[in-house]
Amino acid sequence: MEGEDFTSVPGGTTVPNGGNGALRQVDDYAVTLDMAKQLCMMSHTELGKKVRLTEKQKERRKQVLQNALISHRASSRSKKTGIN
Repeated sequence: MEGEDFTSVPGGTTVPNGGNGALRQVDDYAVTLDMAKQLCMMSHTELGKKVRLTEKQKERRKQVLQNALISHRASSRSKKTGIN
């Protein structure tokens, strides 16, 4: 979504159009880090695979930490109320 995931870069870039010496103008975009990760994860490249694995590991660590926090809070509540 433009303005949220990416923004258009005015002016674009001039690139060769094939081998005939002609040039063409292409649009440029600045993407957010989250959008770059999403694009990378959608690609079927080695870099995309590494990003997917890294993101999975981060999600697993996040889940472990959330579960530990929930357990800690439940334990703290039971100690305060005297419930085991």
